[in-house]
Amino acid sequence: MLRDHPTLPVILVNHQLIAIANDGVSPLEVDYGLTLWDTLIKDNDQIFMTVNGHHHGAAHLSKINKFGNAVEEMVADYQMAYQGGNGLMRFYEFDLSANQIRAISFSPWVKQKPSATLNEFDQVMLNAANNAVVINIDFAKRFTRFAPTFKAAAPSGTSLTAAATTANRTSTVVAFPLNKLC
Repeated sequence: MLRDHPTLPVILVNHQLIAIANDGVSPLEVDYGLTLWDTLIKDNDQIFMTVNGHHHGAAHLSKINKFGNAVEEMVADYQMAYQGGNGLMRFYEFDLSANQIRAISFSPWVKQKPSATLNEFDQVMLNAANNAVVINIDFAKRFTRFAPTFKAAAPSGTSLTAAATTANRTSTVVAFPLNKLC
């Protein structure tokens, strides 16, 4: 796929690439992830981000590939949390005009639960640093080696993160395609 689409930025989604250390927040590299790094990721500049689960909780690791560019590695898995994760999910917003990737962990399920049924484990947003991440990235500069004509689309003025997390309790979160990067 990388050879067939040499000018497209790539997010590698994998079951297990990085883990979470015993402190519950620090990233921890695992043998399988290191093998993927050595055999696929470090030599393919198109891969600018990885996302995986398998290890419970959330963490972020930034590594430099052989081209001197950062690869942002993310793990998020909430299935062991209250009520099987209580609907928690990771939401990524790529703000090309602000040159940021924002990752948040929130539960649209908890937002819709009746107030009378909520308890201390029902959290709409996980606000700890490992669950709410902002990555500064100059997209045009990061992609210039393989996509020299990359240009960000005109900003819409609407933060999808804000819309998804601040809407009223009965609203629905709508997913959006990530192909806006191309």
